[in-house]
Amino acid sequence: MNKSLHPYAVCVETGNETVDIILAEKNARCVVENIRLVPYVDASQLGFMNSFDLCALLGNALDNAIEAVEPLEEDSRREIALKISYDRQLVVMRLVNPYDGSVHMGVQWPLTSKPDKENHGYGMASMARVAEKYGGVASYDADASTFTLNVIIPLPEQ
Repeated sequence: MNKSLHPYAVCVETGNETVDIILAEKNARCVVENIRLVPYVDASQLGFMNSFDLCALLGNALDNAIEAVEPLEEDSRREIALKISYDRQLVVMRLVNPYDGSVHMGVQWPLTSKPDKENHGYGMASMARVAEKYGGVASYDADASTFTLNVIIPLPEQ
């Protein structure tokens, strides 16, 4: 029983219960896949976002990063960094992960690399819609070996 609970043993307290649950679940998957998830996350001011939107945003972002890192063989590259912080009344989220291969572009967002294109490939657009719903934006940068997702959302007026 201890062995089956081990992946969930790392507990991150971010100030937001939904974010804590998402990080615990994704960290458990990372532990099983031998991926280091490095969260620098202050989610204490994300109470204005509903849980479904937080799941769509963070869940998709982390799932994409994990899927990109899983095939990497070099241990030093098997790391995902997630930072959520605040700057001048803005929520700033940055997720960075290495990858091999290339990013194939659609009209605005990268295309899914999964064979089942009919049922996959909506994650990036979904994350952008969540950011836009709250008056923010999502963008990405992909160089030869590193993918960076940036999401900026204004904090609501107090």
